[in-house]
Amino acid sequence: NTLSIDAASGSNAGSMSSAHYTKLETLYMPISFHISGTLATGVKQPRFISPIACTLVNARAYAGGGSGVTYRLVKNGSTNGNTSATVGAAVVTTSLSTVTSLAIGDVLQVEIVSAGTSGADLSVTVEATY
Repeated sequence: NTLSIDAASGSNAGSMSSAHYTKLETLYMPISFHISGTLATGVKQPRFISPIACTLVNARAYAGGGSGVTYRLVKNGSTNGNTSATVGAAVVTTSLSTVTSLAIGDVLQVEIVSAGTSGADLSVTVEATY
């Protein structure tokens, strides 16, 4: 992705007009996790360390070759009350109700609550707005 700011827009060097700032506020970036092989319960690597404050909108998950996999997002090691979803071999979109934002340095991970069918890979993509 390329970000271009027109210097002729009236902004001073080192500053940005409110119109340009509004465009930046609506940037979307996916945060993706993939856990392969035989799934086991517990908090899994990899982890995402947020480089910027952002709002998490929803998560899309898919368990390839399996069913009944239940996962939830873990923010800074806390699993209490976080949104969870059960997925299988179809993409499931989940609205987030507890883990809805990240501050700079916050760590986001995936916890497998139930491994479901053995051998199911799990892919989770979280939509973040910056």
